[in-house]
Order: sequence, then structure tokens, then C-alpha cells
Amino acid sequence: MNFTLRTRFRILIGMLCLMAGGFGLTALILNRYTQSKVKDLEITAQAIRQHMEGDMNHEALRGDVYAGIAAAAEPGRPREQSVIHETERHAREFREQLEKNLALPLSPERLTELKTLGAPLETYCNLCVSVTRQAFTEDMITNRTPEAHAAVLAKFRSVDSKGIYTPPSQRGTMLFPGTDGGRMSKSMGNTIEISASPQEIRDKIKPAFTDPARLRRSD
Repeated sequence: MNFTLRTRFRILIGMLCLMAGGFGLTALILNRYTQSKVKDLEITAQAIRQHMEGDMNHEALRGDVYAGIAAAAEPGRPREQSVIHETERHAREFREQLEKNLALPLSPERLTELKTLGAPLETYCNLCVSVTRQAFTEDMITNRTPEAHAAVLAKFRSVDSKGIYTPPSQRGTMLFPGTDGGRMSKSMGNTIEISASPQEIRDKIKPAFTDPARLRRSD
């Protein structure tokens, strides 16, 4: 089939246009694919960074517990409040790192794995904060009534209370009371566990010992 020079030129231009369009479409697809992969890498890097920050808060909380034990044993406890403040801050930031990762567009499987960390993380944070707060000072004594304040204050000053792990003494040692007014012990059923449900907490608080004038339920 014979073509004129003009027709051949037009066919050539058409083929070049098709090739250019093909290259352009290929470049567009590759560009979008590359952008998608870059976005995935950014999300992965952000998740890893937040996970590492969470690990640092985890280690910081462990150090806070030791600092709380040391601070509670110091005369006058000058560092106690600062240690409690730092423990609460690290616990808050630890929770925030998990929440940030849960907000990322990760795969459903990965999000499910992260959600399973919520309960043990919350328990760990609460335990660390609870340990650093294990001290009873005069400013914590109830002011519900003048009589209740005076009774607790007199009892408090009659025994040793030097923070957590105060050794027993002949004078008497301050122990954290259970919900029945006696020594707190899990075996006696007078404790409130951190992992307890709201209903379990309410059930244990209702009969709790709160009135020094009623040493027995029959009083």
C-alpha cells in the first residue's frame, strides 16, 4: 500500500503521540504508586517513633517507682510531690503514644494488636502511680468532721509512718487500712484492685470503714 509523504508523516506523528501518551500514563501510575509507598513509609516511621517514645515512657515509669520508694524514705519527703508529678506525666504520655498510634491508618490486624495493649498498659500506669503515692501524711487526714480529724490525727501521731516499707516497731507502724478498717490484705477481701470493674468498686466502697466512732458495723 502506497502512502503519500504527508500521510506517512501524519501516521508518524500519531504513533509518537500514542507513545508519549503511553509514557505519560505509565509515569502517572508510577508516580501515584510511589506516593502511596512514600505515605506508607511515613506512617510506618511515625508509628515506630511513637512506639519508641512509648518505650521511653515505660522505662521512665520504672525509674519513677524506684525514685518514689527512695523519696518516701527521705526525712520530710522533700522530693515526694515532684516524683508523683513526674510519674503522672510519664503515665499520661505513655497512654497518649498508644492513642496516637491507634489514630494512624494502619492495617486492621495491626490496630487489633495495638488495642489489646490498652488494658495491660492502663494497669501498668496505674500501678506505677499508685506505688509512688503510697505515703500518708498529716495533710491527707480527713476533715469531714473535727472529731474525725482529731481521732485520726491522734492515732497517726502515735505510730511510726515513714512512707512505704516502714519496718514494724514496738510503737506501732502505719499500715494502709482495708475497706473494713483493718489491715489491708487481699486474703482478707478488704482491698480494691486496680483491675476491678466500676460495679465491683462500688460494691466494695459502700461498706467501707469511714466513721472512727463506729469501730464495728453493729455500733
